[in-house]
Amino acid sequence: MGTSGRETIWGRVPTTRRRRRPTSRGAAPHVASAASAASAALARAAAATPVSALDAPDASAAAIRELDAPVASAPVRARRRAKRVPRQLSFAEVVVRTHGGARAGAGRKRKDPAARPNVVHRTRPLHEREMPVHITLRRTKSLPSFRAERVHRVVKSAIARTRRNGFRITHYSIQRDHVHFVIEADDPTSLSNGMRSLAVRIAMRVNRQVLGRTRGHVWGDRYHRRDLTSPREVRNVLVYVLANHLKHGEVDVGLLDPCSSGPWFTGWVDPLERPPDASPVVAATTWVLRGGWITRGGGRIRLGEVPRALRA
Repeated sequence: MGTSGRETIWGRVPTTRRRRRPTSRGAAPHVASAASAASAALARAAAATPVSALDAPDASAAAIRELDAPVASAPVRARRRAKRVPRQLSFAEVVVRTHGGARAGAGRKRKDPAARPNVVHRTRPLHEREMPVHITLRRTKSLPSFRAERVHRVVKSAIARTRRNGFRITHYSIQRDHVHFVIEADDPTSLSNGMRSLAVRIAMRVNRQVLGRTRGHVWGDRYHRRDLTSPREVRNVLVYVLANHLKHGEVDVGLLDPCSSGPWFTGWVDPLERPPDASPVVAATTWVLRGGWITRGGGRIRLGEVPRALRA
């Protein structure tokens, strides 16, 4: 124990400091323990060896061998685990997955298996200017029919007011719970921005002028898109869109659907008298929509012609 002091306002105050006990010859603790173990082994060997055996010629050699034997001591630290080398598996060693990953029947199940599935959320292909697109938008289930007079007037006004550079609505058809469009766009950005503008404009007008609210869901899903790559495909889509009311049983309005762009369509076999009000759609600019579908796609459309799926 060592004693020292420090000066304070009351005088010198002694302090006590505990000194460290030195190990044998200043060696580290594990070295001292090894030396102690060696000494103990030598004492045990001497006590267990009889005097007559010590006088034998091999006594000294046996004692030396016992002293030279390694003394077991605790390792200072654990050995590092050997690094695992990757090995390429053969086809016979590959285990077939029983859970996780893409497989048949995976994913969240629909509440109503008979209901129409939603549009898959995946990256859409890049749009090309020469290809028109067929767009379908579906409303939520809680809204009134879009073919009602008041709702149809609001949706038609929103279609007519959607005028953007590089985005053109050339044909449309309004049904009870969905709307069909045939659209031209100069580039992918114009198509994306134009569809966003069209969907928002219709939703805002329906909420305010029909439902009397400032917000609320109008569309039940993202829009479905189909690129039209040939004149024949364009003609089939025009027949499908302009006669879509016949597919859904709306036969009381006649062969020409007033809730569509059919009254302003110029591709009928028998030309019709145009309505007095302005057309809510714009003229097409791509070759395939301006007349390519007539010369290369199968000719003009007859009034009352139904899609192929409804033909007897």
